[in-house]
Amino acid sequence: MLRRIALLLSLFLLITALPARAAETAAFRLKDINGASVDLADLCAKGPVLLSFWATYCEPCKKEIPHLIDLTKGFADQHLQLALIAVDSPRSQKQIKPFVNSKGWTVPVLLDANGQTMKKLKGSNPPYTLLISPKGEVLYSHSGYKPGDEGALKQEITRLLAPAAGKEQ
Repeated sequence: MLRRIALLLSLFLLITALPARAAETAAFRLKDINGASVDLADLCAKGPVLLSFWATYCEPCKKEIPHLIDLTKGFADQHLQLALIAVDSPRSQKQIKPFVNSKGWTVPVLLDANGQTMKKLKGSNPPYTLLISPKGEVLYSHSGYKPGDEGALKQEITRLLAPAAGKEQ
């Protein structure tokens, strides 16, 4: 019995010591605020995607999003896109479209009722930001927001997209 436990423990330690995959793959299909289905693969076909999971009740989210919109514009030559994913409950999702329209946001806004897709992508609370490669791989993730985070995010995006820009030249 002890021999089996030792063997299982050794096997467990061997498996956990193996290097992790280079990147996780993200895949999902969600409705946008107009009811159309949006597949992450379709967004990725155009270039890298910055995903921001947010909620109408989340004050840090509302402060971060204008910075993300501006940041994305700075990477237009690398076809970086921004998609906002609202994790409001099904009951409060009716508030999302009027809220987005009042802010003048023109980026895609998707609906993730109760944050199920966010949880699938290892997020727990908004704001939760991911950089997804054109192949659908998660290159970077960040939870939370405080003023100044956008500078660190810009540096990370620059670093992660630099190899892709060099290959296209």
